[in-house]
Amino acid sequence: MDKDFEVLSVSSDLQGADVVKPYAAATSFTTVIDKDNSLANYFGFKIVPNGIFIDKDGVIRLIKQGFHVTNHEHLEAVEKLINGS
Repeated sequence: MDKDFEVLSVSSDLQGADVVKPYAAATSFTTVIDKDNSLANYFGFKIVPNGIFIDKDGVIRLIKQGFHVTNHEHLEAVEKLINGS
């Protein structure tokens, strides 16, 4: 069964937007660059990458600092969100 979700990536780096441009260009999903690190500052992120998962109504359902697809706990949490469990 197909799941209705979309991936949007926000890239930022304290060294500036030019540092993340190559990474943003290489993604297979929509990636925007946060030139001012506004998102990281808003959420108080101290490390990257991070995962913020928002439902179709705009409600934040999960925030994972240091999010990584090789972390079993992170993947399990995302799968639960996608499957609605």
